[in-house]
Amino acid sequence: MDSHKTFLQGIAKANSALKAEIDEFAGLTTSRPQEEVNSTVRRYLSQIYQNIDLISQHHGHPRTTRTKILDTWQSFLPPIQALSLLPFGDFLAVRMLLYLASGLLLQRAMDMKFSEASAYKADVPLNQLNITLDDALLESLRRIWTKSETCEDFKWVFGEYKVSRWRKEDTSNEEAQHCHRIAQALTPAELAALDGTRGRHFIFAKKKDIEGEEDEDHWQPFSGGIPGDHYERMRSPARIPDDDDIEVDEWVYKLLGADGPIREAVFYAIHDNSRMESRWQGLDLVPRSLQFVLDAGRIAQPILAVKRRILAEKGLRKVGIPAELRVEILAHLDMPVRHPYLSSVDIVEAYAPFPERNRPSCYVCPSGGASKRVILTCPFKSIYIWNMPLRTFFVFHQTKAKVGWLCKYGVECKGHHDGDDWRISTENDLNVYVEKIVKDRCGSATTLSQVGFAAPTDFTLNTDDEDEKRRRRLFVGYGPLEDSSNELKMNGGFFGLTSSMVHNKILLGSWQGVDEGGRSMTSAQWALARCIADRNCCESALKKMHSRCDRC
Repeated sequence: MDSHKTFLQGIAKANSALKAEIDEFAGLTTSRPQEEVNSTVRRYLSQIYQNIDLISQHHGHPRTTRTKILDTWQSFLPPIQALSLLPFGDFLAVRMLLYLASGLLLQRAMDMKFSEASAYKADVPLNQLNITLDDALLESLRRIWTKSETCEDFKWVFGEYKVSRWRKEDTSNEEAQHCHRIAQALTPAELAALDGTRGRHFIFAKKKDIEGEEDEDHWQPFSGGIPGDHYERMRSPARIPDDDDIEVDEWVYKLLGADGPIREAVFYAIHDNSRMESRWQGLDLVPRSLQFVLDAGRIAQPILAVKRRILAEKGLRKVGIPAELRVEILAHLDMPVRHPYLSSVDIVEAYAPFPERNRPSCYVCPSGGASKRVILTCPFKSIYIWNMPLRTFFVFHQTKAKVGWLCKYGVECKGHHDGDDWRISTENDLNVYVEKIVKDRCGSATTLSQVGFAAPTDFTLNTDDEDEKRRRRLFVGYGPLEDSSNELKMNGGFFGLTSSMVHNKILLGSWQGVDEGGRSMTSAQWALARCIADRNCCESALKKMHSRCDRC
């Protein structure tokens, strides 16, 4: 145990010293030769990378507390955040934070089994590190987005970010050295040159019948529209096998690569002492950062498409292509489509840091003159829930009986309300509140239907088979359309957003035949909380607004 504590203290001490060194060097970069600056920054990156690798491989000791281990992991944040002071600093900070996330996923020292009582606490250390890491990552991502004038696509955040893959004696092999060089890349261009920016991608083929050969199938490779497809098909030995379940002319795909820690979850067990059994569940490491990156891509896509179109037109003019031909050529380029909601959202402002709970003691509540209403709505005890579809925080006040109530003031809530007019207590009030958020961002004439948050008017099909095909098409949570599918589910599926929130369910399918019918539902995915207890409290608060209906 002492050796493990000494090891952790050594890591924390090294991180503290490195933070001070980076702070000092940051003020000298403009007066030093570029080669010296590059060499020094690479040394900083190498030290952080190697220490992440070391701590993720250490087996630890059973008596070392989780708090001690997680505090040491958290000690990496100050030196990594200090990197943002250097040239391309936010790029460096984001990448080192992703390496830190990779290390956390592979760590071996911490016991990942929690009692039910500790797992539901608001201050469970694993949740706090998760939120802190996510906020640190968002801080740099938001600055990069602002500097790019809303054109950054963040493709370089996706990748394996390899750590803990080699024994100490193997660190000199070519693969280990290549990964080390990737970790020390100083700019996006340098990273791309090292082939270190490829996340997961898909290759496609279509099944074709070969005329005259009844028992033979032919796979026609996909020939366009997927960036990098030809390159991967040429270098990959993978072959999509014949499959009798695949219909003629049906496209199939194969997944290559991985998106790495930004999409990963850390898994832990919650032990039920009364039943003497454990259940495993995942905790997304940086869920808001992933959502920010995907949102940025959706916002940037039409802007970049317009820029590419302008560039293409300039190129065609320069080589003397006649105007009539230019029009014909440019007609083959897809016109950019703006996201109905995100195009009106300032994501830098929206993705503010996750507000803390149980902050420093309140000076109003203990004053003696505070009413019960004022104490109930103390801002230092408010529960904050990130509403993923709306990209904003919902604020809940909680009674002594742990009953939550949604506050209509949202992120502007100052707390200490002397009255009850702050409460959103009915389903209609919730609809009005959600509509107000949308109208404030998208314009007073905007409806929930226009931004994809309302339920479709007619979604019930005639047969179970039709419903199943639609469900597989729209809501499969993997593959090339995973992000689109997740957005549909996040928005409530066929329930729409507010109905999904009050039912705490997503409606995935509905069919009604002559004599029978059915529905398919799963758990709602709109809420992101600091801990399980907060999420449960707030989901219950919205469910009690709803009276039973034929969809319950």
